[in-house]
Amino acid sequence: MSGGEPDLWCTYAAVRTLAWLDRGDRVSDPDGTAAYLTGRRNADGGYAWSRGMLSDAWATFYCTQGLRDMGRPVPGVEGTARWLERTWSGDAYAMLPGQAPDVWATHFSARTAVELCGGPVPDRARLLDWLSRLQCDDGGLSWSPRTPGAARPTYGPATTG
Repeated sequence: MSGGEPDLWCTYAAVRTLAWLDRGDRVSDPDGTAAYLTGRRNADGGYAWSRGMLSDAWATFYCTQGLRDMGRPVPGVEGTARWLERTWSGDAYAMLPGQAPDVWATHFSARTAVELCGGPVPDRARLLDWLSRLQCDDGGLSWSPRTPGAARPTYGPATTG
């Protein structure tokens, strides 16, 4: 992607970097940037990558955290909390309501629920159990738990025939 076009990821990355450098107030056009971020808020309380798209966990985090990093109010926090509750699967968070949970949606939604909305996750014990099931044989963690009883792939030494 070339420069000159606005992008939510880029907006968040720049604002977050300024905040880490204790310069969150140094965005060149803070009112414009705040309007850009709040303009992605949907009626359901979540935020979208672009106007007209569905709300999702990543965009909701990036928009709300960006506003917070700039010292700006986040509108309708209660509505955002209700939207997050709809993405809770019973074990973890999904990107969108009704989808299966994944680790990245869970990461961003748990942060938004706790840090922005001021509440706990809906069921800490179940979330901790879900997170424990991300563990893979090689020590890493996966996007989502494997299906119980499903064989994990095994990779042997490369052979040439």
